Amino acid sequence: MSAICPLLGRPTETEPTPYERHGFRLVRCLETDFIYMENPPAYDELRDDFPWEKTIVAERERRQTEEPIFSRLSDAVKRVRRVISPRRNQAYQLAARAVAKRSRETPLRLLDVGCGSGLIAADCCERFTASGRTVKPIGLELSTQLAKAATERFSPWSGEVIAAPALEGLDKVDDRSIDVATLISFLEHDTKPLELLVALRPKLSTSGAAIIKVPNYASLNRRLRGKRWCGFRFPDHVNYFTPQTLRLLAEEAGYKVDHRSAPLLGDNMYVVLRPAA
Repeated sequence: MSAICPLLGRPTETEPTPYERHGFRLVRCLETDFIYMENPPAYDELRDDFPWEKTIVAERERRQTEEPIFSRLSDAVKRVRRVISPRRNQAYQLAARAVAKRSRETPLRLLDVGCGSGLIAADCCERFTASGRTVKPIGLELSTQLAKAATERFSPWSGEVIAAPALEGLDKVDDRSIDVATLISFLEHDTKPLELLVALRPKLSTSGAAIIKVPNYASLNRRLRGKRWCGFRFPDHVNYFTPQTLRLLAEEAGYKVDHRSAPLLGDNMYVVLRPAA
């Protein structure tokens, strides 16, 4: 069986995996070892039938019903982490490092792809402002409800939100205008990750960087938990990256990996990408 591999943008041979729910099936590309959804919902279905703000609640309720003890334990661990590190924002830490060599007098433009309600980008802007930098946030968001919330949240920095699928929204962003692009918990949702990263590259400034966070399919937790791994979200998680397949995607799209963090026990990983010479 063959299908178009999201990493390569061309047909490759695939094989089925044990992972399927509600008729949505994951397959493995035999050429790249990439795991992805064979029959993902269309953009309008994601917007109207499976918006993030609804699917995350439905997934939480499903886990509470099917695994009540594990769910309560997981929630307790998250509460402890918030107490220990209430102000942790790894996206900001990586963004600050990415622009550290830029003049502090130069205003920054932060593009948040899949910005949701704008919480993460607004927190980054607050921290940049506190450090003495001027910053303007720009959001891309498919959900009209979340885009409206993000617009209000970005108002202190005269920010803007483009309510459209990411690829369409990028057409409205000026070339070479973005200093930092964040794709936090986004690429696992997009059916065209290669096209998206290719379209993003010319939007980055000469020293610009893209910061990506995705679930880590290669994590020990996934191997131990199997079908019950928290990274599985049907049908809105359509891509399942490992450090190797994420690097392959970056190289295919014309980037080099500037930084990578993929803890063995963590469910997520971060990478910082810069356009290749």
